[in-house]
Amino acid sequence: MGDDEEKDLDYDDIDSDEAEYSSKSDFSKAKIVYEAMQKCIAARGKEMKAGYYNIKLSNDGSPLKMWVEDSRQVFIGTVESLRGLLSPEIKNEEEYKKSITTYYEAKKTIKAQYVYKEKLPENEKGRVLLKESGRNFIPEIGTTVILPDLKNPSLGQNIPGGWDNNINAYWDEMVVLYDYIFAVLNDLINQLNYFKQAVAY
Repeated sequence: MGDDEEKDLDYDDIDSDEAEYSSKSDFSKAKIVYEAMQKCIAARGKEMKAGYYNIKLSNDGSPLKMWVEDSRQVFIGTVESLRGLLSPEIKNEEEYKKSITTYYEAKKTIKAQYVYKEKLPENEKGRVLLKESGRNFIPEIGTTVILPDLKNPSLGQNIPGGWDNNINAYWDEMVVLYDYIFAVLNDLINQLNYFKQAVAY
């Protein structure tokens, strides 16, 4: 999820008829939405922390470097899947369409705050200077980035994990944002009365 471009949400491109399903079909939208919600809840129930490498020993005693996924990105991915499932319904409900669009504008603002603007060395009149490449993205944790030399800002130095503090701050803020998005989707599902209510005594 590092070098991705933000895509504008355009619910007008979605056919609202996609939210209608034949009663003769075995397809159950409610069941799929329920399963997607459960994945969101399970993902959010875990500690939100960055991905990392863990060293384990194989049967022959050799060390194995295992990647433990970033639980924040997993949670965000599950909410994105749920939003995708509910796209036709969101289009039909103006209040929820506006809410989701507002949150996606906030997402762009957060990214702009922590984005890494790649700089590469270029030869200019016999001098090597750092120039922006035009590639702006959120790197993966541990990525080697080129940052200005503190003693000579016009020169750069390769620093492994040099953007990690910004990356972690970005994903932490994204989790808070996606908590709100999940709440909005939950409200929408409740309004649509997707699931039958069962009362136990």
